[in-house]
Amino acid sequence: MTEDAHTRNMSSAGPHLDMGETAARPGGESGIDIRSELLLLWRWRGVVIAGTLASVLLALVIASVVPSSYQATATVFINPPLFEEAKQQSVFSIEAYERLAGSEFIRNQLLQQLGEKKLVGTGPLPARLSTSIYPSREPGKPYLPLIGLTAECSTPEMAQQIANAWAKLFVDEETRLTAAGRAGSVDFVIDEFPKSSARVAQAQRTLKKVTDEQAKAMSTLKAQAAVDFKGSRQRNLEYLAVSLEEQLFKTRLEQDETARAVTQLEQEVKSMSPVIELSKAITDDALWQTLGRSNGVSGVNDALSTSRLKSQAENTAYTKLAGALAEARVRYASLKGRSDTLAAELGAVRRDAQEVRADVLKSEASIDQLQREQEVESGPYERGLEEVEAQFKKLADRIADARIAKAERQSRLQVGGLAPLPHESIGRNVPGKVGFAGLVGLCLSLVAVWLFAKGRG
Repeated sequence: MTEDAHTRNMSSAGPHLDMGETAARPGGESGIDIRSELLLLWRWRGVVIAGTLASVLLALVIASVVPSSYQATATVFINPPLFEEAKQQSVFSIEAYERLAGSEFIRNQLLQQLGEKKLVGTGPLPARLSTSIYPSREPGKPYLPLIGLTAECSTPEMAQQIANAWAKLFVDEETRLTAAGRAGSVDFVIDEFPKSSARVAQAQRTLKKVTDEQAKAMSTLKAQAAVDFKGSRQRNLEYLAVSLEEQLFKTRLEQDETARAVTQLEQEVKSMSPVIELSKAITDDALWQTLGRSNGVSGVNDALSTSRLKSQAENTAYTKLAGALAEARVRYASLKGRSDTLAAELGAVRRDAQEVRADVLKSEASIDQLQREQEVESGPYERGLEEVEAQFKKLADRIADARIAKAERQSRLQVGGLAPLPHESIGRNVPGKVGFAGLVGLCLSLVAVWLFAKGRG
């Protein structure tokens, strides 16, 4: 019997469940049929298996991409102080030794030593260094007399070598400083530290005094040069020149249009004059003949005079045309005068702008010259400050070691245990991650299949 047939038989037999089967379903008919749910998931087992395998493969890919990291830890044991040293208040605590082990001075010494042994190349140390101290259960002693020096690298061999070299260097350096303290050579570091600090402060004050004087001189020169004011005036003149250029351009366009109108009106007036003269001649002759026939000789002269005056009366079209021509000529003369005035004003503004620009450039050149002179003047003071600060930094890096060496009569450090070769990388744990991913993928696949099947049903 196939699974589908078996399922159909079970569903058809649903109403005929016996009392024992009904009791196995909590809540009666409204409860969850565990068997049918399991069969439902079994039907979709391929999807569940595929989802689980996909999660496992994804975890494997991620685990293979993540770089390996190995940690190696060497320990340094701190011997208890002698009775005479224990009575001194200057004996350093375990926390002080821990800070000394992780100081920049020790790190630089470690990098230099590894470079000399060809274990690392140039550049920063290819490892992450960290220190640790261990709590103690003994009353009155918060920490065990141990300091852990941990190096984290991409290879186990490098992590082991750096951790062991760090521990040996720390012990050797403290031993050397203690021997120097017994010989009195660290007194120079302790005595020179406050003097170096005073020299740094004095150099800073001197440089500040010089820079203040230079700033005052620069401010005075800028005030005298008035670069900002002149620059603003130059910009205003340039804006005015642009405005005048626009006005001149528009005025000349209007002047050209008026000149063309004058020429056209002159041509019209010129063409109209012969017509007017001919009209007047014809009219005079007609009037002469008419009046001569109707009046006597004595009235001829008066009539002729009257006729001539009438015939020579103003022509309206000619008068309007002549008036328009006169107005055009007056407007053209006005525009020409305005154009000449704008051109002269524009030339004056441009000359003023050039003079102001030249003055600004001269002032900026004098400011640049003063700035270069001030840089030359302050250069020795700045280099002197850098030198005393570098000396102070060297003393600051060694002052903690010197104080420890001064406080103790003999070295209290020794290598407690060298770092073993790490065999497992930290943070990678491929089997654990793959197993966890498989479990998560299985759960998600089961939930997704159940929700999908219920949604379809």
